[in-house]
Amino acid sequence: MALDGDLATLQNAVNALESLPHGEGSQFQSIELLRQMLGTMNSTLWDLFNAITDYMVADKPFPPMFLVVQTPGDTWVQLNWTVALASATSPLTKHKVYRSDDGGLTYTNVYDVTYPHVGGDPTTGPPWVDDNGGGGLTANTDYWYKAVGTNANGDSRFCEPILFRTLP
Repeated sequence: MALDGDLATLQNAVNALESLPHGEGSQFQSIELLRQMLGTMNSTLWDLFNAITDYMVADKPFPPMFLVVQTPGDTWVQLNWTVALASATSPLTKHKVYRSDDGGLTYTNVYDVTYPHVGGDPTTGPPWVDDNGGGGLTANTDYWYKAVGTNANGDSRFCEPILFRTLP
């Protein structure tokens, strides 16, 4: 299967990058070559490759994972996620959650939480309830959510967006 070859190529690329000292010009040349070689991969693997290079080279956090709807409501939703992986030299400082009500075309930052948050499980983001700032979400409406991790070097790539429909 072609995908198996792509995964093997990606693993070889990651191994090659790990063997190079950080900051050498050859590392950046290698990354550009790898980007060209892997340009035909599907977007999910491409996003993963870019997230790995951001993490290894740009020293940004790896994206948060497993963004989920924990509790649904008619005018609110409770979300949770797994904490973004901090880089080796720059700790995670916050998570940002974004919401879209137009099918994922545009997103608005609706929540920032400083990390580490007080109390709770240190491997997950704090459960967060989106009620549109107290104004309530619209019942029986689709909302898309996605999140990033942030450190001193900037934002991670977005996690996979999730779709949620408020209850009627």
